[in-house]
Amino acid sequence: TNQPIPITKNFEVKPVTLKADQSQTKLALKANGNPEKGTRDAIIRAEATHNGARYVVYSAAFPVTVK
Repeated sequence: TNQPIPITKNFEVKPVTLKADQSQTKLALKANGNPEKGTRDAIIRAEATHNGARYVVYSAAFPVTVK
């Protein structure tokens, strides 16, 4: 299949966890060694469990540029 290249090929990304009293956080992207230069679209996947039900949500695509 024609899957997009994972962001982890060009960036170091560490998962973040929101606590119950938080509504937002920052996700740090750090370029790996010799990343491909250019602009690519990225999407964030969020997972949560509430009262035993699992939820998965995706962000809108946003541009990430490596110069």
